[in-house]
Amino acid sequence: MSAKAVKKTKKYDEYLELIQSYLYTFYGIEVYFDRSYEDAYYHDGPEIHEDDYITINKRRPKEWQVHALLHEAGHIILREETEKYIARFPTLTIARRIDTLREEVLAWERGRMLADELQIEINAATFHRQRTNALMKYSKWVVSPKDYKE
Repeated sequence: MSAKAVKKTKKYDEYLELIQSYLYTFYGIEVYFDRSYEDAYYHDGPEIHEDDYITINKRRPKEWQVHALLHEAGHIILREETEKYIARFPTLTIARRIDTLREEVLAWERGRMLADELQIEINAATFHRQRTNALMKYSKWVVSPKDYKE
């Protein structure tokens, strides 16, 4: 591995540690990395609970992991004020799919804002590509949930 690649990997490792520290300090949320995990926020209901956690797929490039963790952090930040979250996403009917898509968009945007707050350098084009790919999957699920495939 070149010196430039090592430096870049170290930078992303530092970003991952910074985001993990933020999530644990402010929300008590643990983050787990493994090659078999999906990038996901596991929770029960709209409130943030002490047993909520995030998983990140370690097989992905470090930059991807940073973006994914920022996105999952965005979900948690959106849930910080439970009453506002419930008012923003009230439905449990079929319209819930639209609310899920809305939450995904907002979580990506809030994650990007968190990157700015934590002074994490983001390659805008790479972030945009990852966000677009993720949102495209949710868009397909909204239209045809039975045909949805990852």
